Amino acid sequence: MYRIPSMRPLALLLAALPLACAPSAPEGRGLVVIDPVNPERPFYFDFDVVPEGEVREHTYVLQNTDPLPVTVTKLQSSCGCTVPRVVAIAPDGTQTAGRIYSEDGGDVVTVPVDGRLEVTVTTDTRHVRVKNQHKLNTVRLTCDSVNEPYLSFEQHLWVTLAFNATPLEIDLELVPEGGGKAGSTELFPAQDGSMARVTGVHSATEGLTVSFHEEPRPRGNVTIVTAELEPGKARGPWLGEVKLDCTREDGETPAPPFLIPVRAHVTTDVVCTPLSLIFSPVDAERGARIEAVVQALIPGERVTLLGHRLVGDFEGVEVAYEPDAPDADGRSVRWNLTLTIPAELAVRRMHGTLELDTDVESTETLRVPVTGNF
Repeated sequence: MYRIPSMRPLALLLAALPLACAPSAPEGRGLVVIDPVNPERPFYFDFDVVPEGEVREHTYVLQNTDPLPVTVTKLQSSCGCTVPRVVAIAPDGTQTAGRIYSEDGGDVVTVPVDGRLEVTVTTDTRHVRVKNQHKLNTVRLTCDSVNEPYLSFEQHLWVTLAFNATPLEIDLELVPEGGGKAGSTELFPAQDGSMARVTGVHSATEGLTVSFHEEPRPRGNVTIVTAELEPGKARGPWLGEVKLDCTREDGETPAPPFLIPVRAHVTTDVVCTPLSLIFSPVDAERGARIEAVVQALIPGERVTLLGHRLVGDFEGVEVAYEPDAPDADGRSVRWNLTLTIPAELAVRRMHGTLELDTDVESTETLRVPVTGNF
């Protein structure tokens, strides 16, 4: 009887052919660090403790061990405080400075066979946002080496600052355009036994008035810094800063100015919080309801709500408001505001504005957006 020969040996042979014919990676290890500071971590460098305001720099020297030129296609830093730059050095000593990748997206530089690549990493501590704690920056290099196309350079540092601030910034939140507002933060020495102190106001954004004073605390003196934004600023988000002259831990050596960001949102003298009213999902029995507060932001100011209008498609919406602890004239710092809609009417999308009339000249009409999607 004729037997069909087994196909198993042939199948095994065919399966092995792609492996045998596949090209192997060129010999070499790509870009290799020469004489690293730490052989166990060649792509790591420790700047250690660095006083705030100083700049540190380290250069990694790499050898192209591939049998082909290697092109660096991308060079990126994980933090704006760290800037990398590269230089390719040919065996004959010819140097080619690499371009900054972000300029136009082209290749950075090409390293010849047996050539070297110098990767210089510069860290400016002035741009390190959080001080007095460990920080690890990373520079990522992408190249066309078939052996090692991705490299990561790590830089550790601890930026020392004479003070810590609580909070880190002065957030004035809602500021009335007609009254301005003040806010504070506390500075305390970052190190135990430190004699660091604030000696003056170095600079402040236009419109800010800055003062400071010391107060005794169980663990030492604390400096209270107050920044007040003047009235009359344009409505909307506002950003500024305060820089303070201070000393280092010895109490005498001048330190770089201590920076305190200041932010605010300038608005009308009378506001509704929340700033926009959104109907919550409808309850099958009670319908929908919004609760809010209308208040005068200028200290000592009181307001009276004289009337209201709903501008838009708000059929069935009821508006009610009452003063919280009114004076003899019925004026109050705060008014409780309520918008309700019966369940049977809350069946369509609503969008418009609630207009509230007040007796405050600078905010005769307070306009509050109202939305609902049922």
